[in-house]
Amino acid sequence: MNIALINWKSFDEISGSRIYMVNSALSLKEKGNNVYILTSGKILPEYENLGLNFYTIDNDNFSEAGFLHFTRFCFKMVEKLKIDIVHAHYNHAFIAADLIKKKKNIPYFCTFHGYEYELIIKENIKTLCKEALNNANNIFYSSKEIINNFKEKADIILDERYIYMPNAVMPVPANQNDHCMAKKIILFVGRLAEEKGLYFLFEAIKAFRERRDIELHIVGGGPLADWCKHFIRQNDIGDIIKMIGEVSSKEVIKRMQDSYMVVLPSVYESMPIVLLEAMAVGKPILATDIYGISNAVENMKEGLLVENNNADELISGISRLLDNQELCENLGNNAKRRAEKEFLWDTVADKIINYYKSSLHHEANSKKQLKYYGE
Repeated sequence: MNIALINWKSFDEISGSRIYMVNSALSLKEKGNNVYILTSGKILPEYENLGLNFYTIDNDNFSEAGFLHFTRFCFKMVEKLKIDIVHAHYNHAFIAADLIKKKKNIPYFCTFHGYEYELIIKENIKTLCKEALNNANNIFYSSKEIINNFKEKADIILDERYIYMPNAVMPVPANQNDHCMAKKIILFVGRLAEEKGLYFLFEAIKAFRERRDIELHIVGGGPLADWCKHFIRQNDIGDIIKMIGEVSSKEVIKRMQDSYMVVLPSVYESMPIVLLEAMAVGKPILATDIYGISNAVENMKEGLLVENNNADELISGISRLLDNQELCENLGNNAKRRAEKEFLWDTVADKIINYYKSSLHHEANSKKQLKYYGE
């Protein structure tokens, strides 16, 4: 199959969905398909030597003219590359895929990543997006909260085409670093934004300011970066919180391997890839008990789940893991086993391919029936 993965959002700005698209492309390619990523913005250096086919345009604005430019670009590439399947990510890509299907009769699929509802407040987008979802072959989502949130805001009706499809990760190589870290590293990886629960994490870590054996490392960038730095200066805790900034996917895995625990204090999530990566690495996880996390981690089995929006709960959870090495090892081992069983791309890609093939089979039968009836 010739498969086009399309995403209008600038490729150098998205994070989790960028990793999702790249790893799904690698897995689909490994299974014998030709995969093309149609996007906008810059292709980061770490992705240039993966053997993937990227086609991109300078289109990092959300104007109507920008959308038309991106849609014309997709039409051109779909025709040139003889695409069989279009897989769209985010609202505008959903609409572009719908327009392509109407003109070229190419099946398309949509994947929700969690922030699609942000654009639904624009009524013109809402109407077009609803129509695109009504015409999609299948719509994949990774947590109930995502789809229910979108259902409410977009006023859509869920049917059998809406399929739970978990996020996934690539296999993680064994850690070659057997040295003992000087300090126990508590690792946060993610976008520095309100929905990630950073206010509560930073408030919680103040309770450990007297401990000299731990550090909280913050990996990522985003709108709260300046707030984080201000909080550290204001509370004089620069010796316990280290702002790392944005790093490559490879570096994220290395930092996870060197950490003592991974913490996800999110207020809202889909199914964070960071969570699945931490599971695949085999690290104990401290996370909030919300949709998107709780459907991948069972409390006290693969991780320790606490109430969100609650600094005291985070303090208790951090203390519990710091003081119980045996619990940490059990949680990490269980998490790794579950990740390898349910959340590797090799398994998830097979499920997605089956839906692709089913849609092509349906289209072929429909054409045969039309020909049989002389239409």
